[in-house]
Amino acid sequence: MKRKLFLENTAKNNIVGQAAASRVALGAIAIGAMAIGALAIGAIAIGLLRIKTGKIGKLHISELNIDKLIMKDRL
Repeated sequence: MKRKLFLENTAKNNIVGQAAASRVALGAIAIGAMAIGALAIGAIAIGLLRIKTGKIGKLHISELNIDKLIMKDRL
C-alpha cells in the first residue's frame, strides 16, 4: 500500500515538475522572441533614420535649396 502511494505521488510530482519546466521554457522562448522582435524593430528604425539622413536625405535637402535659389531669382 505504501509503495503504491509513493509511486502515485512521484508520478504526480513528475507531471507537476514537467508542467513547471515547460512553462519556464515557454516563458524563455517568449522572452527570446520579444527580444528578437525588439532588435528587428530597432534595426528597421535605424535603417529608416539612415535613409532620411543618408544620400536620399541629402538629395531632398539639395532639391529644396535649388528650389529656394530659383524662387530668389524670380523675386
